[in-house]
Amino acid sequence: MTGPDPGYGRRLARLECWGAGGADEHWRAASPWRQLNLPQIRLEPLLKHRAEELSPGAIRFGHELTGIDQDSDGVRATIRETASGHRYVVASQYLLGADGGRTVAALAELSYGGLGVVTQTATLHVSADLSRGRATPTC
Repeated sequence: MTGPDPGYGRRLARLECWGAGGADEHWRAASPWRQLNLPQIRLEPLLKHRAEELSPGAIRFGHELTGIDQDSDGVRATIRETASGHRYVVASQYLLGADGGRTVAALAELSYGGLGVVTQTATLHVSADLSRGRATPTC
């Protein structure tokens, strides 16, 4: 919290993770793209905004996938709106399960292949006024 850094008096620490920033030569060699650290609280609003631009009024939060049925015509996903409990079915040609193997594989009665849990990570974003006489953090 001291020194000539622009974060003087404000930043407790900064740590490069998962190759972001490009300092690790092995990470640079593994991908043609430079990786960046962008915390979830910053990334999600960007993704949400862009998704709503591309599909106005169709982006839904507070919904849960509860069932999957497939036949020669395609896939039907049963969805539950968590606030009301209302269920409805969405029909499509394909279903992409991008949930880290938590839900879709089990509902589709598929075994999950891969490394499984590689690490446990917790991210905490805290804003706090650390000036003299003030210590009211917000998370």
